[in-house]
Amino acid sequence: MVPRSLLKVEELSKVALGMQTLYDLRGKKSCREAPANHRQVTVESKVPGVVLVDGVDECEVEQEPRSHVSPRAGESIERTKDKDQLEILEVLREAALDPAFPFRIVIASRPESVFREFFNNENHKSSFAPSLVLDEKYNPNADILLFLEAKFSEIRRRYNLSPSWPPPGNPRHFARPSLWPTLLDQVLKATPTSARTNPFSHLDAFYTHILQSTPNRILAVKWLWLLKGEIPGWPHIFNDMRSPPAAFLLNLFLQTDNGNAEYVIGDLHSLIDVPPSDDLETPYKLYHKSLYDFLESEDRCGPIYVENLQCAEFLWGRVFDICTHKGLPACRPLDQQKFLHFFFNLFMPDISRFTSRLNFAPSSVDWWASGCVLHSEQGIMRMLYRVHLECHWYWCSLKCKLWRKSILRHCKKADWEVPSRTWLLRNRFDKFLDPSGVLRRKAEPKCA
Repeated sequence: MVPRSLLKVEELSKVALGMQTLYDLRGKKSCREAPANHRQVTVESKVPGVVLVDGVDECEVEQEPRSHVSPRAGESIERTKDKDQLEILEVLREAALDPAFPFRIVIASRPESVFREFFNNENHKSSFAPSLVLDEKYNPNADILLFLEAKFSEIRRRYNLSPSWPPPGNPRHFARPSLWPTLLDQVLKATPTSARTNPFSHLDAFYTHILQSTPNRILAVKWLWLLKGEIPGWPHIFNDMRSPPAAFLLNLFLQTDNGNAEYVIGDLHSLIDVPPSDDLETPYKLYHKSLYDFLESEDRCGPIYVENLQCAEFLWGRVFDICTHKGLPACRPLDQQKFLHFFFNLFMPDISRFTSRLNFAPSSVDWWASGCVLHSEQGIMRMLYRVHLECHWYWCSLKCKLWRKSILRHCKKADWEVPSRTWLLRNRFDKFLDPSGVLRRKAEPKCA
């Protein structure tokens, strides 16, 4: 790992002078003195040299004894990784602004929150060239294809293979990221490996490093599952929606406080495409399918593994909170309507497994039923079916009675077709009876 001092960005002046200069970011004095020491040297080219600084986001905190020690505790003041990274950025900026500094500085990093805040700061923007986000518009698959073709050519030469190998189109096939896990799985099955060998160790270390940089890694993993519309073993949460929901709707649903989304996933921009806060249409885009192969494996995740029960309880907990507060009180009316349509069309995991401890008040159940009748026919039918699954033929639970009474009352009020007494009696003896044919909106009358 790179220490906080950035650490001695070596050979800074070698680019222009053929000398080695120690660029110590621990003391800003050397940052100012280094260019001053070479003002007398003539550089042949008028084009400034370039210093490439990569991996600042990998810099870990380096705890050191400090002179400013807490007199009460007798301990040094603790540093944090983001503060160290910010200090590095500040010193690099100060160097670049010095007229005597003979270089331009290019910084490459994952777009974690400390870097976005630094480069988007209105007071600093005039100091920076425009940022380049290396996304799909730069066609990374073309670079991957070029790399694969070079490697295939190397294999042909090494093993004296036919010039027609591999068959046309195969490199393009391999360049599709969605197929990489399948291809890797095929290779690993054909290759004997030690039981102790983890072929994904480098990838796992990459994901672990990013997730551990978040303030609450377990909560971040829960969010990552739900942003995809899944929990482990239940990939159906967005099934009733025509298209993936907008990111702002998921934020409203998952966050417990305004701005909570930035706290949870602010350091995960290298894993997911996060739309701007004022974008009310664009959904989250997940960059790496292999991330979820990692998240669903307890052996690979280790201490950051989140099982399906934890995700389901978090999901139902959010439903419980929203029903208790009868929506989002601080939300604008138009956003509230969009949110409610999204909320009532969530395809939730089985209520009998995950909500036995959630004691919905009658007013909360009533609010849910009145809203779901307006927004989701499928949601109403599923709830009528599910709340009865824990009942016996001779006795219905209080929860079932509460939910079914409220659902049927609001369906009648909305002029729906509702189950007959005969169907309800049959349902007492056959709790798996499908209500889809007897509980539905009435068909619109056709014009003559």
